[in-house]
Formats: sequence, C-alpha cells, structure tokens
Amino acid sequence: MATDAGAPPDDLEALRRRIGDPRRWTIVLDFDGTLAPIVDHPDDATPAPGAIEAIADLAEVCEVAILSGRALDDLEARMGTVPPNLLLVGGHGNEARRPDGSHEPLTDLDAATATLDRVEADLLATVDTATGWLVERKSTSLAVHHRRVPQAEVAATLPRVREVLAAAADDPPGFVLLGGKAVLELKVSGIDKGLALTWLDGQAADRATGLPDRPPTVPLVLGDDTTDEDAFEVALALGGEAVLIAEEPVSTNARFRLRDPARVVTLLRAVREPLGDEPSSGVVHDAWDG
Repeated sequence: MATDAGAPPDDLEALRRRIGDPRRWTIVLDFDGTLAPIVDHPDDATPAPGAIEAIADLAEVCEVAILSGRALDDLEARMGTVPPNLLLVGGHGNEARRPDGSHEPLTDLDAATATLDRVEADLLATVDTATGWLVERKSTSLAVHHRRVPQAEVAATLPRVREVLAAAADDPPGFVLLGGKAVLELKVSGIDKGLALTWLDGQAADRATGLPDRPPTVPLVLGDDTTDEDAFEVALALGGEAVLIAEEPVSTNARFRLRDPARVVTLLRAVREPLGDEPSSGVVHDAWDG
C-alpha cells in the first residue's frame, strides 16, 4: 500500500504485518479522531467514509469494541446503524452496550450528578458560548471545548475555566482534570480507558475459557488523544499493541502511528481481507453478550 503523495508517512505497513491474523486480537477503537475526523463542534462528528462497513466486516471474525469518552447514547447515535457483534463502551468506561442492544452500567455515578450540575452552571456563567465556547455535559464528566474560540479570548478565559474545574476535583465522588485537543475535561476519578480496557480484556478472556478451540486474544488499541494513553499502557502490559492516530509523531505510549481516520479504515480492511468470506461463527456475539 503506497503512501498518499505529499502526505506524511506512518506505520500502516509495519502495523499490518504486526497484526497478521486479526482473530488473535481484541480490537478496541476510539471514536473521535480515530474513526471520525476531528471537527470544530462535537455534534458534527461522523465516522470516516467506509468506517462502519469496515468495522462490521471485521467484527464477523474477531472481537471489536469502540471505547469512547462520549456518552453511550450519543455514541450510538454517531454510529448510525450499530453493526452486529460490536461492543460499545461510553463515558470512558461508564457503561457498555452489548450487541443485543442491552445496556450495562459499569460504575455507580449517582454521587457525581450534583457536582457536575453545579460546575456546569459555574462554567456557563464564566464563558461566552456566543464566541464559540462549548460546555458539553456527559454522564461521567464535563468538557469545555474552545476550538472555535478566538485565541485572544482563549488566553484570557481559559485560566478561569481551569480554576473552576480544578476547584471541583475533590468534590464527591472525586474527579480528575484532563487536557486534550482544544478541550479541558473534568471526569469522575476511577473511570478511565485503561480500567475499561481491563474490563474488556476480561470479557474476551471469559470467551476463550468457554471456547477451548479459540485461543486467547490480546488487545489492540487505537486512539488519538490524552485519554487514550491509559488504554495504551494497559494494552502493552497485557502483551497487546497500541496505535496513536496523529498527523505527526508525538510523545506517546503507543508503538505505532497512523496519520488519520482514513488510514484506520484502510488498516481494518487490509487485515480483514485475507480471511475472505469466512462466515461469523457467532462466538464473538456470544462473548460480548455475556
């Protein structure tokens, strides 16, 4: 597969060789920046062309999950038609959607609601949404986006936004403050993509125990942002692999890089294609459905 003319090189070929047979892996994908290009407003995010079809084809032969910071209902809506056999995990690991459509809470978030309500009100009194600030409420977190805000206003207001968020870190049930691409996020502590990946790996291990003819898998995690680094670290500790989605090399736990979501789609197709029309055995669906 040749690199697109004029585009920065990445690790597509080396990664394809590293993966080999996808049935050896539990493939875990972030959504924003990995399956969907980054956009100015999160409500405008849609999967890259061919992404849903590539996921559906791959999920016929191996475990595939999407692990996102988005709320689960929002993630489902972004996917459009959720492919069979696909497990969705939203809120950085707060809740899962099984392939049969059932939702399974993975944490108890009742204590977080009052704190997030108060912080949301404080933030809306701090920023001017008419100039591009976006306060995004999720079940486990509160994100403040400033991608569309003029730089002078970001410099003037962002320190105050950070203060409001940091002041709530010790409020029940406890929070952590995360930075990302033009976003600050206050998230319930004890919920992160690393812990969620540990849960996903346990689900795959349970499948292997019940199906001795199917060897255990290791996780392959693809993500683009700071919140994915926890999952990268866990994947490598479990003997798996981590892939950063970024235009240029940056500091990361990941050992491979793809430059954009279009290259992710190319990879998914490339590792699925050698298996031809092999039908689904149903074991993936059974595993994710518990």
